Amino acid sequence: LCQFLLEEAHRVEQITLLLSEAKRFLKNDKSLQPSDDTLERLIVTQREKARQQIFSKLERMINDDIKAKLDGLLKISDGRSSKLQYLKNPPYVPSPKSLLKLVKKLTIIQETQILEIDITWINNNYQRSLAKYAHRCSANRLRELKPLHRYTVLTCFLWQVSRDTVDYMVDTHSKIMTKVYSGAENKIDVEIKKNKKNIKKSLLMLKTIGTTLLDKEVADADL
Repeated sequence: LCQFLLEEAHRVEQITLLLSEAKRFLKNDKSLQPSDDTLERLIVTQREKARQQIFSKLERMINDDIKAKLDGLLKISDGRSSKLQYLKNPPYVPSPKSLLKLVKKLTIIQETQILEIDITWINNNYQRSLAKYAHRCSANRLRELKPLHRYTVLTCFLWQVSRDTVDYMVDTHSKIMTKVYSGAENKIDVEIKKNKKNIKKSLLMLKTIGTTLLDKEVADADL
């Protein structure tokens, strides 16, 4: 059961989910189930062991320069908020200005060089769980975390924000272009309606000229 919980804890963070998986494991194994308190103690122990394995492996992949840049995201830079808070800001209404803000987000993330670190070995669910944790925490709360925990949380958060930002950029660009095309079509429609009489008159004149030009019974001199 401990080995099973250790493997599951590499995939899931929530105790309630791990408790459910532990009960399912024991049921399939036709083993007697201990109390929930006993199971939860086992879960907490194995989850902490899994955390340390993940945190330690990722910490070995991050150099001191990247660590300093990650810690820099938690500092109050403009006297009001940190870069971390700026990265948490939701996307604005689609516009050229909001697109530039998304570009700035992506630039901040790229400057940390964290996107050069391969984290595909961390389960996607686990990544999202840590990213959500960073979203909920203030910069001050993250600064209080142990370095191993802090760097792992920030890494998963930045990777998740990077993916989301790219998606938002594509969506924003598409909406801006759609708005531009719609505006252009509306202007054309307005101009056409303004000149509708002149256009009809011109088309009638062109039709008359064309018909006369193609009429073989009309002599060249008369034409």
